[in-house]
Parts: sequence; C-alpha cells; structure tokens
Amino acid sequence: MRYERRPADGYCYAFNGFDVEGGELKQRSTGIYLTIGHHGELRAVDEVCACDYAKGKLLKDFIKTWDKVMNLDRFYILVKL
Repeated sequence: MRYERRPADGYCYAFNGFDVEGGELKQRSTGIYLTIGHHGELRAVDEVCACDYAKGKLLKDFIKTWDKVMNLDRFYILVKL
C-alpha cells in the first residue's frame, strides 16, 4: 500500500492519505469515497454515472429503484380490499 489513511477530524468523516515512504500528505477523501473506491461494483456504477454521456442516468435509475422498493410491501393493501 502506498498510502496510510488517518482520520482528518474527530468524527472520522474525512481522511488524509499520507505517503508511507515520505510521510507527506498526498490525498484527502471522505469515508464514502473510500468505500465506493474500494468496492468494485460501486466504483463501476459511479464511473458510468459520472460520464458526460450519462445525462441523468443516476436520477432515472434512482427513481426506478425507489419506486420498486416502495412498492415491494404493498401486497397487503390488495388483500385487505
């Protein structure tokens, strides 16, 4: 590993990445960024949504997923009617 990460604040929301050999500050990031960067599937989705040609793909996918999750437990409404 090239960098050693240490919390930049008392809440562990931000992290500083220091060069292991030289000890100088090389990166700053958040915990969420580190999680997405570490997880291969999340990183791939992030890269697709960040492209110029995506044009609202993240928003469309989010709305579609939100609708699906919100309607998953709606079967009981049909049974009571």
